[in-house]
Amino acid sequence: MNGDFPIRNEEELREFFSCHDSRTYLLNRRGLLQQFAKLQHDNPDEEVRGALFLIELDSDGMKRLGSLYGFASWDQVPIEIAQRLKRMFLSPGIVACVKAHAFACIVSGSITIPDAKTLAIRTLEAIAEPIELLVQGERIEVVQLACMGVALWEQSIDDLTQLIENADRALIEAQDRGAGQCVTYADGGFT
Repeated sequence: MNGDFPIRNEEELREFFSCHDSRTYLLNRRGLLQQFAKLQHDNPDEEVRGALFLIELDSDGMKRLGSLYGFASWDQVPIEIAQRLKRMFLSPGIVACVKAHAFACIVSGSITIPDAKTLAIRTLEAIAEPIELLVQGERIEVVQLACMGVALWEQSIDDLTQLIENADRALIEAQDRGAGQCVTYADGGFT
């Protein structure tokens, strides 16, 4: 463990990892859903607004890294990306690792499409900054690209299902456009 949290016994450890990713220590999908429910519960008299940023790392680069240095080496990339996302999103929102190489970030509050696009571009640029890895005793530098789908919601929603579906639609469109792309889904269409 990395010492960022006090785990006193095996039961607490199991509880922690039921809601957190074991590599990045970020929330997992279950933890994300719990935090979103808490966000709604803590603001019962307000409409919860914001944006969901769904990020998928380009697996081609990690596959090349794995074929050159062994597949244990590619686990280091999402761990570094998770740290970057925590620095960018943790104070304004929720950060989760929802699949092996995919992340979800929720920013609550009033956010416009231009603000969401600006944050998305800054995030993709931060992800694409070189990552220095120590692999088999050798220092190497890799550049990781990602695609991002962003979904905005303008009114309170009961669960994340529709928001995730909209972000998924935007992510698929971004992937179709190529590595490093971002697409926003709002008002029933892509922007």
